[in-house]
Amino acid sequence: MRFAAIRAACVNALATFCLILSACSTPPQRPDPTTTPNPIPVPTSPVPAPEASVAHAGGARPPLPPGLAQPDPQDLSPWPRLRNRFVFDSCNYNTAVLDEARRYTRVASTFTESIREAMPFLLLVVDEIERRDLPGEFALLPYVESLYRPVPGKGRGPAGIWQLTARTAIDQGLQVDKAIDQRLDTVASTRVALDLIERYDREFGDWRMAVMAFNAGEYAVKRKLGNRSERELTARDLAQLKLSSTTHQHLARVLALACIVKQPEQFAVDLPPPEEQDFLAQLDLTEPIDLHLAANLLGMPLGDLRAINAAWRPGVARSGAVNVMLVPATLVPALEAGLRLIPEGQRAAWHLQRVRAEDTLATLANTATLSAQALAMANRMAAGTEPMTGSEILMPGPGPDSIAMQGTGEATYVVKKGDTLSAIAHRHGVRIAQLLHWNKLDKNSILHLNMQLQVRAPF
Repeated sequence: MRFAAIRAACVNALATFCLILSACSTPPQRPDPTTTPNPIPVPTSPVPAPEASVAHAGGARPPLPPGLAQPDPQDLSPWPRLRNRFVFDSCNYNTAVLDEARRYTRVASTFTESIREAMPFLLLVVDEIERRDLPGEFALLPYVESLYRPVPGKGRGPAGIWQLTARTAIDQGLQVDKAIDQRLDTVASTRVALDLIERYDREFGDWRMAVMAFNAGEYAVKRKLGNRSERELTARDLAQLKLSSTTHQHLARVLALACIVKQPEQFAVDLPPPEEQDFLAQLDLTEPIDLHLAANLLGMPLGDLRAINAAWRPGVARSGAVNVMLVPATLVPALEAGLRLIPEGQRAAWHLQRVRAEDTLATLANTATLSAQALAMANRMAAGTEPMTGSEILMPGPGPDSIAMQGTGEATYVVKKGDTLSAIAHRHGVRIAQLLHWNKLDKNSILHLNMQLQVRAPF
């Protein structure tokens, strides 16, 4: 198993882009690297994963030049890193930007909570922005698109944190079919989205146009530009470009978020610092691992693990696609320790089984051809304890009560006696509201024996 840490790589040191532009000035260009120093990356300690090689996503980091003090390696907040990469005086762009900033922060606590929820994926994107040496404003695009949530698409509509259409994703090499929708894979979709943005940035020479092209499409922007040079457009000129109001609003919202990050005190909001569990590691696996098993070995709720692995569809053939899982970096050693006790070939499919009066940990482990220690770890059982009669225990193999992956790629569950919506939602790591929506039910609906419920977002 190969581990590639995708942590927030470093704190940018002492260098900033100093671009102070008025609302009607010439559009900003990328700083000349020969005259404007780029922020200097600082090496960080790798994730401590025993018997695993850990490498930064961006490759080797250069050492600090002599004379520069090394920042605290724990200071990995995205906020100074983004401010150092902003290339536009967003707070002074136009009144629409300030209107959008006030709208975002109207309820300060709600805005802060949405940023806290976005933090794990935001850190991944900031890492990639730094690796590619892109303006920091681009890291705010997924918040505008989806609040950084890996939203499932409806039919072949937009999906994922970047809201890529199926056609765009497939054209850029992502897998979007019944087996897997890689638009929901944060790492893969970020790579594709930033590839597109870099292309638009090179094409137009103005990152504002790159943002608008990402929303409206490259050729729509070119048609509206006509014979005019985008490099001559002031903020007022750009506002009069005959693109949709949604596209203009899209740019204003990116600028508004940049303004909030630059001057949070102006909007009376707190930008939360990252917490330990927000730093994620990418696991490139030699074989699939049941998500419920992985959650137990990691010691985290199934719903939380599924939230950061929205593309993960256990039990479905991947057509050669790499099995990739994101997990909190600090929990990698726990997962690795557990997997060392579970033989390859017994990791991909597990199911919940009701414990009978005559069952003991030893007899259940013997049935599963596992050690008692391995089965205990797979169920988060303390040493020396026995499973309680009537409780459920996670066992290897598909089992009669496991999720059935249908030919359509949708996951269904057959309602059993005693089931409730709450229990089914908890078992499969989803919210009750999602079950109701996917199955066209309301809160007063009654479950029937043998009723089939969809427990995954439809493709």
